[in-house]
Amino acid sequence: MSSLEVTDVKVWPLKNLKPGSKLKANCRVTFNNSITLNGKLWDSKNGLFVGADGNFGEKKNDQGQTEKIFYSAWSINREDRNLQDSMKQAVIQAYNRIMSGDMGSNVNTNSNQVSHQHQPQSQNLTSNDVPF
Repeated sequence: MSSLEVTDVKVWPLKNLKPGSKLKANCRVTFNNSITLNGKLWDSKNGLFVGADGNFGEKKNDQGQTEKIFYSAWSINREDRNLQDSMKQAVIQAYNRIMSGDMGSNVNTNSNQVSHQHQPQSQNLTSNDVPF
């Protein structure tokens, strides 16, 4: 069980996306009003996914072949499903509210404050940039 709780979420949907773009929004998740992580909301083959900024690189596999790999800027212990789920749900809920036109400045959900803000920035990524 985690002692961290999502206390604030900010989501900025990207505008002027290229057709087929998997990147949908930038987000910022705050835990316990003190730790803030910047991330991204992707539309993956398994639905919406909250991930981190990171870098793409290359790595040799067991057969000696070079493979592309994504190095995430942050990660959450995979065993802490409650924290992962609460973060994902808060970001997706905020994104869905913005996209549906409900632009309330703050929405209280499960005692978490969800802030809705737009960011005029857009990134030109292709499906090759997505790590899944």
